[in-house]
Amino acid sequence: MLCTVNARFDCAVAAARRALNRNKGNDWPSASGAHRARYLRAIAAMVVERKDHLAKLESLDCGKPLDEAAWDMDDVAGCFEFYADLAKNLDAKQKASVSLPMETFKSYVLNESIGVVGLITPWYFLFLLFKICLINWC
Repeated sequence: MLCTVNARFDCAVAAARRALNRNKGNDWPSASGAHRARYLRAIAAMVVERKDHLAKLESLDCGKPLDEAAWDMDDVAGCFEFYADLAKNLDAKQKASVSLPMETFKSYVLNESIGVVGLITPWYFLFLLFKICLINWC
């Protein structure tokens, strides 16, 4: 069945909202950075494990040479690892105080999930951009 872009987008947003709100929102939105890092590292390992297959799919989808698609899979896995490191360090940065010139004011940084967002990606690097959206807690 062919769907319009809007219908596919609406379906994807609805599925993402269901996943985000599972267990009354106590799963991913409230997960620690270390917990998220474990998931991101597991995804990186699966990309490496399935590199050849994913490269073939990416090549067929984008029309790029297979060798280039294989390099892209290495990049995807590396990016998941990079963002896993950032996620792991997120816990230590939560509620970090911000220096202000006036002692009567207090300020701190709080990182929170914002919910479901949409992302329009160029056709030639979809797999890597999906990774960026996922990692940024969309």
